[in-house]
Amino acid sequence: MPYSVSMDVSLPQICVLGSQSVGKSSLIESISGVALPRASGTCTRCPTECILIRSSDPREPWQCEVSLRFQVDSRGHPLPLVRNIPFGPLITNPADVEDRIRRAQIAVLNPDLDSVDFPTSFLHGDIPETRTVSFSPNCISLKVRGPDIVDLSFVDLPGIIATIGRNGQQSDMDNVKNLADRYIANPQSIVLLAVTCETDFENQGAWEIAKAHDPDHTRTIGVLTKPDRIEKGNQAKWLDLLKNQKELLQEGWFCVKLPGPEDLQRRIGRSEARQLERDFFQREPWASLQDMRLRLSVESLIERLSEILSDVIAKTLPGLQEEITSLIEQTQEELSALPPEPVENPVDELLSAIGKFQRDIETEIKGTTSGDGLIQKYKRHLEEFRIELRGTAPRFVPFEKGSPNARKVPLMDFLPEEERDLDSHGTVPIIYLDEVHKRAQAAISRELPGNEPFEVKRSLIGGFISQWGTPSSRLFRKMESTLEMHFAVLVNQHFSLYRPLHQSVNIVLNDRRSECRQTASDKLDWILETEKVSTFTLNTHSLREYKSSFISKYTTMRHEKRGYAKAIRILTHPDQPDVTEAADSDSDDDQERGEPGPSRTPAYHQRGQPLNMSYSRALPFHKSGAKSPETEQRHNLLSQIRSSGLPDKVEDVLRILPDDPARDAILVMADVRAYWQVAFKRFLDNIALAIDMDYIRGFSKGLETKLLRQLGVLGPDAETRCRAYYAQPQHIVDKRNTLKAKLRRLEDAQSEIMSLGMQCII
Repeated sequence: MPYSVSMDVSLPQICVLGSQSVGKSSLIESISGVALPRASGTCTRCPTECILIRSSDPREPWQCEVSLRFQVDSRGHPLPLVRNIPFGPLITNPADVEDRIRRAQIAVLNPDLDSVDFPTSFLHGDIPETRTVSFSPNCISLKVRGPDIVDLSFVDLPGIIATIGRNGQQSDMDNVKNLADRYIANPQSIVLLAVTCETDFENQGAWEIAKAHDPDHTRTIGVLTKPDRIEKGNQAKWLDLLKNQKELLQEGWFCVKLPGPEDLQRRIGRSEARQLERDFFQREPWASLQDMRLRLSVESLIERLSEILSDVIAKTLPGLQEEITSLIEQTQEELSALPPEPVENPVDELLSAIGKFQRDIETEIKGTTSGDGLIQKYKRHLEEFRIELRGTAPRFVPFEKGSPNARKVPLMDFLPEEERDLDSHGTVPIIYLDEVHKRAQAAISRELPGNEPFEVKRSLIGGFISQWGTPSSRLFRKMESTLEMHFAVLVNQHFSLYRPLHQSVNIVLNDRRSECRQTASDKLDWILETEKVSTFTLNTHSLREYKSSFISKYTTMRHEKRGYAKAIRILTHPDQPDVTEAADSDSDDDQERGEPGPSRTPAYHQRGQPLNMSYSRALPFHKSGAKSPETEQRHNLLSQIRSSGLPDKVEDVLRILPDDPARDAILVMADVRAYWQVAFKRFLDNIALAIDMDYIRGFSKGLETKLLRQLGVLGPDAETRCRAYYAQPQHIVDKRNTLKAKLRRLEDAQSEIMSLGMQCII
């Protein structure tokens, strides 16, 4: 099992837990065969992970690899990514391990990850005595491989501090306990509890920590150290503990005799140490413990630890395999989310990217079928603009201000439906007949009678057109925001993976938008200024049609109120109900309520309505469907009137009536209103086309050339510049390397687990 994957998943491992000076380091040295430093005491100030791997080839030489694993910085803050740093070359001589570990411990206690020479500065020269931190959760990792090694994985935790020494701090005690809690809280961990026989069991705090995380004592293995230090008379209580009679553990207790200070000074080998241990346990009271012989040696402990660890691994194998598979998928997704690795040919890559971006821009400008497309959004803005602009239409009332008839703005029923209520619901103030008349009279200079000064019409027209600036500016601002937001999405899609390139492209696009903005803004100002200063049109046909319609509308309303229309109806349609009176009654009701509204034109004198049609609808019929004699006679009479050349429409009859004294003012109103209608449609189209041509379409014209030129893709040193565009921040590079290393570990672990699974099946 590749135990390096333990930084990614919770692998089963053995956590060596004990109070200070209980002999944990000697125990680990006896298990692993690796000499640990003791003189300085630094070995207990950070976790030391030991991964023992038995070589399948007996000829493979012994080797040890040392690395440092950093999870927090010098201030104890978690690092964004766990850093696994090799510490020195591969060790092939066991005698060299002690010095390497001593230096590794000092490096862990003096972390300077930002230094360019860390941690190589600790590999050579004198070992510094100073420490940045007293204890560290960062770890020293030893991977030992050899043919005579048992597969085990364990970590030596700093010894639990019982009391604070002269130079100690309360935070040291807390840090050590928290570190132990974090390791043994893993339910897959096996707690190897080291208890020294030279101190009362109750005074060793490691036991309380073990019970807190393993209250049922199912994954705690006890080991008694320093049995030669038992005081006379106190042997019974330690034997009871060994026999599992005092503190019951599911896996029981072991006792080991480790080399003492004199043995270490003589540098005895493993075989001699094992023989000294056997000799010790052949003496009393140990010799009498015949049924406990398998619990009295380091070799027995190693064998049982290996069995327990193998059992735990076998039980956790299925779940572990699922976890590693899930982590592989997650790691692959994280790698995919990172920007692609630096391209081999950045110039060609950037040329291709700019070309694709240009094509996507042109596609959006030409128009797509998406309801959220750029042109669809522009059309919605234009509809809002049209509604706002038409609200500035002149609101003329062909009656004197204050008269009962002046309480409503006429409904222009001859206009298209979407513009019919322009005057009725506009935003400009109402202008009454007498106000127009006064302005016209005041402006007369050398005009002949009946000729109103043109300047009066120009002034009125200019007043209404001057209000078009605000809606036009609002439309342009909306479109600016829409285009910027819409194309920002495309920029992100094509360039956001590379920050330098993304920023440079945005600078070019902002410059292009500024150019188009200025061009379009100048065009809009020109269109508006032209409308303000020039009262002109070649669309004379529409102007005449509108003028005639407005004159007819205003004149009809005045004649109707003067009673002429009613007289004509009575004269020509004596048998038809007086719908005019009913309509007038309704109008009077509106006036009494103070509700201005569109005028109601009776059906019999709608514009273009033949008199005989109204008359024929009013004629009485017999039940058989035939006309009565009286009706037939009147019908013949009206036919004779029409055949003699007399008018047959209400409007035509009204034209032969005496002139209205307000005729000149009516003509001014009709001229102004007709010209506004023509200019409104012209201005609406011109503004829409100017924004489309100079801002929207103009944005893409020459954009590709501008990008290539300003990004320097085709100029000198293009290779250097383009490579800089695709450069990635160091944290992205580090993250990719870390994820790749993690993926390799996980894939190796997955292969190993599959192999172990096959062995279990066999």
